[in-house]
Amino acid sequence: MVNKNGMEEFIHYLNEAKVVYFDWNVLNGDATGVVYTKEQLINNVINGIATKDNSIVLMHDSQAKETTVDSLPELLDDLLSEGAQILPLNEDVSPIQMIKADTIKQ
Repeated sequence: MVNKNGMEEFIHYLNEAKVVYFDWNVLNGDATGVVYTKEQLINNVINGIATKDNSIVLMHDSQAKETTVDSLPELLDDLLSEGAQILPLNEDVSPIQMIKADTIKQ
């Protein structure tokens, strides 16, 4: 885990390289150490995005996260049926940043 000072150094480096970085504001919970079912992972996302105008969801893709991968088809169907837009992160998206890049001194 990176502490706040480590993150500030990292963000400073990204700013110098003119790289825009994106954090997340919704978790599916697959990195908490709790073993969630597919349905629980889906509910974590649905409940998380319900309180946000715009969401970036953090999920992990690895051999140890099979339930996350298995949850994706149903999660995507649920999101789309609720009218959510699933968009790529690009220059048209305002980044979500836990530590705002413009607050780091150059």
